Amino acid sequence: MNEQKINEIMSKAVKYWEIKYGRENIDLQVCNGLKNVLELSPHEDGIMPVENMDTGKTHLVPMIDIIVKGIKGSELDKYPVKRIGETIKAVEPFFELRKQNKCPFCKKDTENAEFDNSLSRREFEISGLCQNCQNETFKEEK
Repeated sequence: MNEQKINEIMSKAVKYWEIKYGRENIDLQVCNGLKNVLELSPHEDGIMPVENMDTGKTHLVPMIDIIVKGIKGSELDKYPVKRIGETIKAVEPFFELRKQNKCPFCKKDTENAEFDNSLSRREFEISGLCQNCQNETFKEEK
């Protein structure tokens, strides 16, 4: 996704969160992680095709709706999408562990974690993985 679209989505998300939760309660680490996810998104226009599991039809859903409102209690209620709901449910424990300064894979404390280089530090900011789990996850196959 291009930088202009990422900034537009992030600006809308932050404004929404400021109103709902207050500026002081916005987690910058989560915002940076979200920005990194958007950078990798193949949906250049910020619109995500979502298949309605009941009808089989595909709807175009703005990614900002998914980001700021989640699935329940939002415009997305009209899109009963099992796949997205299951994905969000599957990653929630990882986000919870990150909030507790724990690696999502090994659950070890990451509050004072050290990293081999800036790339490993960046990966930690995105995924929350400690250096050992990064080494295991991204090791080169021989």
